[in-house]
This record gives sequence, C-alpha cells and structure tokens, in this order.
Amino acid sequence: IVWPQQVFCAWIAPNVAVTLVVDTVYPNLSFGRLEEYSEVIIGDTVKRKGPEPKEIDSKPPSHFIDGHEECDLDDKILICRCVTSQNQRSTKCQPYVITLSPDNLPDWVIKLLENQEKKVLWTIQKLNDENIVSEPIRLQIYLNEDIDICKDLAGYKSLFISPVLQHKLGLENGVKVILKPLEDVEDLHNPVVGLLVTPYFQEAEDHVKEEVHRSLFESIVKYGDLLINTKGEFVLNDGRIVALTLRPLNLNWTIFKVTDLTDLTISVNKFTNIPAEWPEKITFTPSPATPLIKPLQKILSQAELSLVFSLGINNPKRNPLFFDNLLVTGSSGTGKTTLVKCLMERIRGPPYFLYTACLDCHQLKGKRIEIFGKYLQETLSKCYSHQPAILLLDDLDIIAGVPKIDHESTEATLHLNRISYKIVDLIEEYQRDSLIAVIATAESVDRVNTRLFSRKGETLFTTHIDIPHLSKDDRLEFLRLIIDDKMPHVQRDFENQDLNTIAKQTDGFVATDLIKLTEKALFESWQRKVEKGETLCLVKDDLDRALTNSKPSLLHGINLNKQSTILFSNIGGLTAAKEKLSEFILWPLMYPEIMNQCPLKAQNAVLLYGMPGTGKTLLANAVAGESKLNFITVKGPELMSKYIGQSEEGVRKIFEKAQTAKPCLLFFDEFDSLAPKRGQEQTGVTDRVVNQLLTALDGVQPLTGVSVLAATSRPDLIDKALLRPGRIGASVYCPLPNEEERLAILEVLSENIPLNDDIKLIDIAKQTEGFTGADLKGLLTSAQIKLIDNFVEKSLEEGINMENILPSSLEQDNRWSMKVDLERLKLALKESKPSLNQIERLKFQQIYKDYQNPSVPDVSSLKLTFA
Repeated sequence: IVWPQQVFCAWIAPNVAVTLVVDTVYPNLSFGRLEEYSEVIIGDTVKRKGPEPKEIDSKPPSHFIDGHEECDLDDKILICRCVTSQNQRSTKCQPYVITLSPDNLPDWVIKLLENQEKKVLWTIQKLNDENIVSEPIRLQIYLNEDIDICKDLAGYKSLFISPVLQHKLGLENGVKVILKPLEDVEDLHNPVVGLLVTPYFQEAEDHVKEEVHRSLFESIVKYGDLLINTKGEFVLNDGRIVALTLRPLNLNWTIFKVTDLTDLTISVNKFTNIPAEWPEKITFTPSPATPLIKPLQKILSQAELSLVFSLGINNPKRNPLFFDNLLVTGSSGTGKTTLVKCLMERIRGPPYFLYTACLDCHQLKGKRIEIFGKYLQETLSKCYSHQPAILLLDDLDIIAGVPKIDHESTEATLHLNRISYKIVDLIEEYQRDSLIAVIATAESVDRVNTRLFSRKGETLFTTHIDIPHLSKDDRLEFLRLIIDDKMPHVQRDFENQDLNTIAKQTDGFVATDLIKLTEKALFESWQRKVEKGETLCLVKDDLDRALTNSKPSLLHGINLNKQSTILFSNIGGLTAAKEKLSEFILWPLMYPEIMNQCPLKAQNAVLLYGMPGTGKTLLANAVAGESKLNFITVKGPELMSKYIGQSEEGVRKIFEKAQTAKPCLLFFDEFDSLAPKRGQEQTGVTDRVVNQLLTALDGVQPLTGVSVLAATSRPDLIDKALLRPGRIGASVYCPLPNEEERLAILEVLSENIPLNDDIKLIDIAKQTEGFTGADLKGLLTSAQIKLIDNFVEKSLEEGINMENILPSSLEQDNRWSMKVDLERLKLALKESKPSLNQIERLKFQQIYKDYQNPSVPDVSSLKLTFA
C-alpha cells in the first residue's frame, strides 16, 4: 500500500537499491496498491510541494443551485452537461443560442433570463480547460419546457448546443462546461455596416451573397433576433458553412434584426482557407434508424433497460457499487456489432444523450500490454470526463480469448492472461467512482478468457445476451426488411408465398447471409435488365438463382459430404424401412407447423440394423437426398484414438460440427464399434466415448436441428443406455429381400446396366434366394466384366486395336454390343454365391429376434445370498 509523499526502497538488482518518493497516484486517490503489472512512472526529481491549483469540483457547489441575491454577478457560474441537438426538434437552431430546461434551475438563473428590461449574454468554457481565450464567445440562453431529456444525469443540467458550437469548441455529449453571465453588456444591438463572408466551399460570389442574405432573413423570421459573433461560423439553409466578419472591425458581436438586413453590405472573401475540422455540410435531420426484426428489438430493449438501471439514470437510489456490464454473444454474421451500434445510437439520442466510446479489439490484436493499457486507459479517462458514459469493446475474444490447451506455458498464453488482467483492473478501477458501463461482444462465453472472472467468483459482465439463430418467421421478416431497405424503388414480381418458400430453404442462414442473398438477387435482376433491355424488376427466379449460389457462412471451413442424389425411388425393396424413416426424419421437415403443435419431443435419432449388404448405408444416403439436409458421415473406428481424451473430443467436435451445419443429418456407420457395452474393456476408452455420446444425444443442452442415423449389423453389442427413448429410441430393421423385393432391386439396378431382351428378371429373382442387395449388384457387375472379357478376347483373335475404333462404329456393329446377354448372366450366377451362408443368416436372425423381443430371465430358481 502506497500513498503520496511516502518514501520506500526498491531493489532493482541484487546489489542496487533505489529510494523512491510517491508523488501522485492516478486516479487521484488518497492511497493505492502496487501489484503485478502496476505501472510506475519514475521522474528524476521530486516535484516541489507548492500551493495546489484550485480545481472546480465535479459536483455543482451549493451556490450554483440556491444562489443568493446579495452575491455579485461575477461570482455566478453554472456548470452544465453538453448535449448535441441534431436530433432535438424543439431546440433553437441558431448558431449561438443554447437551450436549457427550466426544471431545477437555480433561482438566480431564472430571474436573470426572465428579466425583460436587462438582457444578458453568456460565455462558455470547458470545465478544467486551461486554454486562455482572448475574446470569449457570446451566447444567448433559451428556456424550453418541451425538451425530451432525463431530468437527472449525474447531477448536471443538460445544455443543448448548436452544431456550430459543437464543431467550433470540440464539444460532444457529456462534456462539462461553465456558463458565466456578462455584466458589462450595455447595448445588445450594435449597428453593423457590412459583413465579410468567408465561405467554406467554392461558388460564385453573387450566389454566395444571395444565399447568405436569404439564410439570415429566414433565420430571423423563424427564430427571432440573431446573435452573431465576429469571425464566427453560420450555417446556410442548405447546410453549407460560412464565417461572418462584422464591420466595423471594432465590433465583436451584434444581434441582427430584420431591419438591419435592408442596407447591409455583403462582400465575399476571395482567399479562403477551408478549415479541415469543419464538415462540408451540417444537417439537422436525424439519421434513419436501422430496421430490426422483432426478436432483436426485444433484445435491444432489454439491453437498454439494463444500461439505464446500471448508470442510475432517473434512479438516485441505485447502489453505487453495482454496474451491469453487458456481454453480447453470437456466431459470426448474426449481427452482434450492428445490434450494439443500434443500442449506442439510441443511448446517444433522446432522452439520455449519453457519451459513447468504441474500442475495436481487432486493431489492438498483437499490441504489447503497455500500448494496449495506454489505449484502454485513455478511452476510460475520456469516458470518466464525459460520464455517464458507455464503453464498447468490440470482439473482446480477439485480444482476451481462451488460450489453447497445448499452449499453457507459451508467451502467447501469458500475453492473453496479462491483457485480461489489465482489462479487469482498469475497468474496475474506473467504475469504482464514476458512472461508466461496459458492453463487449464475443462469439461465445466459452471463448472469453476466464481471467475476466474475479477471484471472488464475480464476473466483469453481469448480464449475458445471446443472439439466437433465426427461425423461419424471423428470416421471412428479415428478408422483407432488407428488400424494402435496399430496393425501395425496384419493382417486385413475386408473391408473399414465394418469399415464404425462400425463408424455408434458407435454414442455417444468418443475417449476413440473407443480406448477401438479396444483393445477389438484385444483381441477377440488373444482369437481366442489361441483357434483355427489360425494366428493373425483382422476380422469384432471381431469388432462386441467388439461393443456388449461396452458402451459409457457418458452413465455411466445414467439410460436408456432397449433396446426395440418391432418392427412395432409387432403392428397391425395403418398403417398411422407407416408411418409418419418412415418419421419423422427413415428416418434421415437411410439416413443421403440425409438429410444433405436438407437445411431445419428436424422435430425431434412429438405429438402422440388418445383415451386412441389406442397404443400411444406401438408406441413409437416400434420407439425405430426400430431405436435402447437410450430410455428415462418421465411421466408428475413425474416432477411436490411443491418446487419453482424444476419442471423447472427437465425438464432441462431431456434434459441434453438426450443430453448426444444422439442419444436418449425422450418420454413424458401424455404430457397434464406437459404442459397445460399458465395462467390457480394460482401458476404459470406449466407456468414456459412450458417456460422451449419452451427453451429446440427450444431455442438458438439447440437440436441436440435428437428426442422427446409426447403422449396425450387431445391435446386441450396443450399450443399452443409448437405445432408450429420448436418445436412439427408434429402430428400423432392414431384412433380407424376398423374391418380390429382389425383383424390385434388379429393376432399379438394370436402369443403368443395358440388358438383352431375352433376360427375364423374375427368373433371376427366383434363382437368387439368400442374396442381399449388395450381392445382386455384384452379380450384374460380374456379368458385365465377363462381357468385357469376351470383347477383349475377340479383339485379340481378330487383331483389332480397340483404341482406334470409334464409339459410333461399336454401336452399329452387333458384334460389339455392350448389352449383357442371358449367357453371361447365367455364368455370373453360377459363380456367385450369397455373401452370408445359411448358418450366418440363422445366427443374425436369432440375434435380431432376441433384440426385438428381449426375453426376461427366470429368477425363481436363483438363490439369494447375503454377503
């Protein structure tokens, strides 16, 4: 613990000691504490102790509020808090008129302003500003009871300033200024001979004179007599800026009346140096608000209420030690920054008019801790002087993220931890005695460094707001808002039902993706206009083509299987299995409105079991093709690893990948090798994998938007806990095909294999008893190979080079017909055998029978023994 003027010894080397004297502690406190990473600035000599400079207290003294009639006017000052008035229609827009609300004003101020016999001008100066102004700016105060402003903001009256004063004095929301009345004003109307106009733009002299005269006249007529300071700026009707110099030169200010404009001589300064700090135009119209969908509007209102309560606005009884800092999370492209900027824009406007500051963490990535601390401290200091204020840390997880597990002792990890400690220390230090709230954005809470949680278990961010993924209704509303915002004058030739269809097909799209989709659709309409000379019109086909070329940003970097082209019609047989899979997987996608009305949880995990080769994997591909879902396949042995924890991490990452790619179909092949019964292995690896699967399938966090298919030929080996309702509660059996199903399979396979007319598939189906679907495909493939062997032998006998024969010649010559004939098929059938013999088939049938109808063991003959 240190305090000013304390003397202590610091050892900077084993044999070198330095005596230090504490001069000051920042911020200005009576004592401080030296900790790790505390900054100590060393000077060569101790500052001499002299009289302390007189500072104006940040809180208004009592005589500002009560006032005493016996005090001179020189002793009267009024401290106010500046508010920019671009968004305030009820304030006067003259450049040197400031507006106050009469509520809670000191009596001497009200008496001074209501005195009609003696008009008083005021001067303005920033609080604690050391700059000496040679000629102060004169101002008039206008009282207005209709101002939309909070009555109490940190104990200061709000003062509405004009845009001219804002740019001229560098004022912004929250700046504290001192208003002082002038006593030595004898005549408020000084005669003006002429005006020297210095335009901050390039234009002909006659036009400038004409515009200045018209703007002065309209301002006086609309708002009353106009106060002008010499060499002061004035805003014309179109928003452009000029500087007015009064003539004669000894005039420092005057108040224009309408009669003064009659014989006024206006000249233009030809040699103009346009100041860089002034904009080209000053507009008085507020910027349009960003359109938001209803869920985001609800989040915005919740965040606004939290900040208002945290800063104690209109609530003087708030706990001064409580600050409700906000952490806004959401995936990339969901609109975190846009939402927070809308919140900051609302806070900057009526009725709060708070000061806001933004720190983009992307620009501070990789900076040394000293440089980062300097940036953050400067920003917090500015917020301190403009309080109440709000600080935004955009993308906080970029500089204060979670270090990698295998990089615990590296320099990068130490840097992340130091930055996190620095953020906590500085923010807590400034929030201890000031009204500053902090908002931060990150992709998720898990990506924010744990050092942002204090040792006492309290977090720096007490309120967490997560931006949810867009539902179908949200996407529909968002598409309408974007089209209305980006294409207000473009004709539209599509119905609401067409837009509803697009909203259904954009599942998984975030806000950024939908904006890009509409931009691509607009480009398609422009391209059609240029090519065909049509009127610019947005049609349904433009949206469809844009959707074909669009991909959700969440899927970038995720390796998905190509969209399956296999449908149920491409699979012969398995009629019962197709119906059950349609009921479990396809119906919730086809009829979501009906499913949402059902209070029961839909079964989204199905186990396919059957003998090898019966079409389980083919069925999974057909479900993916029918549903058009993102398809992720996992082979059971692929996830097994000899390293501790790697297998469980692989399972966890697979489900995270599926959640990111939702709506998604996750297919586990050879599921029995991944999730066998627990307690049968000595290493315990598969036990931990099963536990991870149990958590992922039906844990605390629901598995939404992901359908799971698992295939196995040995369901009896799978852990029973995985097969209960709520996890993989539905089972679909894929039996050996009977004669009718074998015929259907042969008909589907023969669509891509040309057969002679003499082949009767019904006869082949009768002769292939015990064949699976894979065996039948192998039979036709073997017949094709025999046909090719025959062609090769014949070409060698005749000495024909097959490479020189055109394909058209092969089609015209019957000797080279590529159709499989009956003879080759019989040879293939003679050599082919079922992949499963009779014993194996009986074994599998008994396993499936026991699985479908589990028997209850007879315990009546068992003896009960107590140990």
